[in-house]
Amino acid sequence: MSGRTPQKDAAEKTKVKSREPRHVAMRRHALADKGKPGEPKWVLRSFVLFLASIIIVPMYRVRVTGAENLPTGAYIMSPNHLSNMDAIVVIALTRRYGFKLRLLGKRNLWKFKPLAWIIDQAGALPISRDKADLDTMRKASNLLKAGDTIGIFPEGTRIRNEDMMVDKDHGLGEAHGGAAWLAIRNNVPVVPVGIAGTDRIRPDGMRTLRFPAVDVHFGEALVPDEVVPASEYAKKERIARLTDLVMEGIAASFEVARTDNAKRSR
Repeated sequence: MSGRTPQKDAAEKTKVKSREPRHVAMRRHALADKGKPGEPKWVLRSFVLFLASIIIVPMYRVRVTGAENLPTGAYIMSPNHLSNMDAIVVIALTRRYGFKLRLLGKRNLWKFKPLAWIIDQAGALPISRDKADLDTMRKASNLLKAGDTIGIFPEGTRIRNEDMMVDKDHGLGEAHGGAAWLAIRNNVPVVPVGIAGTDRIRPDGMRTLRFPAVDVHFGEALVPDEVVPASEYAKKERIARLTDLVMEGIAASFEVARTDNAKRSR
């Protein structure tokens, strides 16, 4: 007789879990539900990010300004969205700036298995665009608690023509409140990001890729308790106001990136 019982085995497993670093336990908890994504294999993730950095950054001569605005600890990164390449450019910058990025991407991207494997290893999370995806938002919230950076496009989709724009000067579409909701729920900053040049990589109607210069500007972080204090706003009003401030920050950041990009594209 070994003297082991199911109770003893369960107690030992509990002890092992209790010795886990808090961020490891939080990530495990965040991704405990069945289905994609699983926790990235970190060696493979490093390899995927390394390839992105050595290929994408020099290929598109990606230049970054405003990196001093990136906070330490957990935060939300919110870029504008003119091209599918926006996500790839942001992913390619993760090694250089050391953020633990978990980018939210449309669930359809996971239908193509090879692409699904790559974006899983890049740490992305699938999110539904046509309904409130509380499951993914809960996972994102837990990952913020673990110290990760959540990347979310407030517009939800690429802005491809003027009919989709509410801010034609900056090519911005209607914003959703997901980034603001996550920021307020977890009391973490939101960094508005402007990306310019990606819309010229493969303009609509063209089959071939181009290789224009790309500029990225990180705007000043918006801390919910400072810019929309709970003492002055009701819950829904806080989310709506912070969403407006994030979009204003994205517009300002895009203007910086677009101006820099125009100078390099002459």
